[in-house]
Amino acid sequence: ISKPGEYERAAAVAINCFIGPLMSRYVIRIEEQARALGYRRPLVIMQSSGGVASAAEVARKPVFTIGSGPAGGLTATGFLASLLKQKNVIACDVGGTSFDVGLVSDGVPLSGTETTVNQYTFSAPHLDLISIGSGGGSIIWVDEKTESLKVGPESAGANPGPACYGRGGTRPAVTDADLILGYYNPDYFLGGKLQLDKTAATAAMDRVGRVLG
Repeated sequence: ISKPGEYERAAAVAINCFIGPLMSRYVIRIEEQARALGYRRPLVIMQSSGGVASAAEVARKPVFTIGSGPAGGLTATGFLASLLKQKNVIACDVGGTSFDVGLVSDGVPLSGTETTVNQYTFSAPHLDLISIGSGGGSIIWVDEKTESLKVGPESAGANPGPACYGRGGTRPAVTDADLILGYYNPDYFLGGKLQLDKTAATAAMDRVGRVLG
């Protein structure tokens, strides 16, 4: 990347080298499996900038895919906003472990040139998104030392998932709290494919409540 910032450029190279071998093998495997299934078009992969790149380019520069999932969501939001003739939109992407927020301003998703992951800031073009570690599967717990309420980063995942899924999970997650608060219809979750157990959610949250008094 031809721009000032020795640390940011060095961090980008270090991260790229660290995830490179794993990502390269992963991309090659996807491409091989796609071809075996009869896919004959070029394989392109989402970038954190909101665009796409070839599988070969991604295998060489995987650092540019960090945060590409939410970037795809913000890109899609910008497209949908143009169809609806809305120039200014707040986009929210809620997953199992995070809640991502981005802006479409005057019809264009906001972007940046530096990305921060944990304590590392590195140079990479990206759509400007703020990620909060509080997705639907984020575990709600109490810190023993401070006796304060915490959410995440550990996730209940999809299986067993939050306690209300009824799949054996006993630790409360954000989805359990949302169900108790009435944000979800327990009889119509995932389009009616999963019935939520409010009793299990309440029992899981009760254990946290007792610790907090």
